[in-house]
Amino acid sequence: MKFALNEAHTNIEAMSRLTDHILCDIQYSNDPKLEEAKSLLNRLQTRHLYKFIGSYNLIFINKEIYNKSIDVENLKQSLKDELQKQFGIEFGITATWLNCGYPLINPLEKVLFFKKPLYNNTSVVFDDTKFQNVYPMNELEFFKRDINVFSKSLKLEDSQLKEIDLACNLFLKNFRP
Repeated sequence: MKFALNEAHTNIEAMSRLTDHILCDIQYSNDPKLEEAKSLLNRLQTRHLYKFIGSYNLIFINKEIYNKSIDVENLKQSLKDELQKQFGIEFGITATWLNCGYPLINPLEKVLFFKKPLYNNTSVVFDDTKFQNVYPMNELEFFKRDINVFSKSLKLEDSQLKEIDLACNLFLKNFRP
């Protein structure tokens, strides 16, 4: 019995026969449309991965943008263009936006805490101590904007990495949405 890939998960025997043959199909294909995919697979297999420059928490670097709306794609493209202009190499930029409701809603405000009973007591008592006193956390732990920068040049000296890192920090510090 044959299963489509999106159906195979419903049958344990079909699942046990799944392989990564698609990778081989791409790798040995003569289709010119798959050249870029073949190149990426080759880079992965030979471990020629992009060089990680750094991860930058935009809110810590530039507190002025804390509550501002940001066009993330524009920010990524602007940073990429600036770095490529300064250093003459290609970069990859990713963004991770994490928002657990803060600053509008603090996620810990809805958490209930209970006092642990003594060893010989089975009753549990609600603890109305403010969560900040129990678990003091910085508001920025709930609201994170990370920009990750990678160099597509595989060979960079430490001095170049530091120079690119400084350029990233400066760009993000001066960034205005």
